[in-house]
Amino acid sequence: MGIASLTQATLIVPRSELAEAAKGLSEFEWFHTIAPESRMLDPALDDLTQKAFKIYVDLNELVKELDIQIQPGIIDMLARGYNVEKQNYSAKDWEDLVGKVGVEAQPFLDEGRDLLGESAKIRKTLSDDRALLFALQLIASFSVDLGLIAKLKRVHIIFTIVSQKDLKEIRRSLAEAIVMEAALTKTQSAALIGTAPADATRVEKILRSFEVKSFVIPQGLPQNPAEAYEIIERRVSEAEEKAVATSVSIKLFVKRIQEKILILREAAQTAHEVMDKIRRSGDLRRFAIIKGYIPRSHRDLFDNKFSHYISFTDPVKHTGHKSNRHNPTLPTNRRINGAFENITLNQGLPNYGEVDPTPLISLIFPIFFGVMFADLGHGLVLFAFSAFLYMRASPGVKKWATIFMFSGISASVA
Repeated sequence: MGIASLTQATLIVPRSELAEAAKGLSEFEWFHTIAPESRMLDPALDDLTQKAFKIYVDLNELVKELDIQIQPGIIDMLARGYNVEKQNYSAKDWEDLVGKVGVEAQPFLDEGRDLLGESAKIRKTLSDDRALLFALQLIASFSVDLGLIAKLKRVHIIFTIVSQKDLKEIRRSLAEAIVMEAALTKTQSAALIGTAPADATRVEKILRSFEVKSFVIPQGLPQNPAEAYEIIERRVSEAEEKAVATSVSIKLFVKRIQEKILILREAAQTAHEVMDKIRRSGDLRRFAIIKGYIPRSHRDLFDNKFSHYISFTDPVKHTGHKSNRHNPTLPTNRRINGAFENITLNQGLPNYGEVDPTPLISLIFPIFFGVMFADLGHGLVLFAFSAFLYMRASPGVKKWATIFMFSGISASVA
């Protein structure tokens, strides 16, 4: 219990074997790398790190766009339990692992991007067609060919939809123009504005000041509003069916690849994090220097593991608090104390060499909880819910469930 005693380990390896050394270090349960002052990057390991990071970013973006939950929520765990599929990857080194993850991830990335791209395209088309359908619906009863109006040369005609309030101001501003209107709704009207071609620029400026634009039916559609309305109505119906079909395809795709894509994402993230820590490995050209901390109990294991390399280990002494602030802290609480460690972490880890308050908290917290919330029914309900949550939750949530199980027992007894 408490804080583990640490040993500072230094490993000197040929740069050609740096990837192999990284593989060996990753097998340690806990190795805390010391960031070197050198900015020199190992070329091979840096390239591999960037590849792993790119795979991770691509997969992470796809996970977000597909709205895949990385971790199930509390409600989901209570309803369905916590069932996370684990997969073991066999690779001779980190390069082999990154290569395998990249090869397996690429088909999922391609298929996911195609589905999302198709969905976005359909939504954009559907949005545009719905807006046009709404406008055409207002003037579908008008038997007018907007194409012929645009071809007139001796008179400049503008057909638009405008609010009745703005139309009154437009009439005043264009006293010399011919303005014909027909009410569409209580607030909007269709207006046909005719002027001399010489006044076309001035008229359009005035209309822009009212944020009024000429109504134009897109090319490729009949210029008769009623005919165009029928075509757009069919297009909207077809697009809605495509949108539903694409949505179903995406849901089936997510259901099929959800577990696998999360496994690949985590593998790429792990590879990047491990290699990112050791790609800066000193200024020597032919040798890499890796420094870090290991638990003192792993010292013999470290020496045996890297006996074919040059290695040094130096125990970290428990000196004054100020001198220990740069050293990492490794809590060693297990079982019940390990659960109450979450409360300690809310206030921050103790510095290396300080006393870990977790064992004391695991005793005092339930007692104080029982004193403040002393009630048999309240305690039993809290204990029952926490026990149910413990049986169905993830390892991290199980720790909180353990805390409240003991708190529920304390509240019932007090």
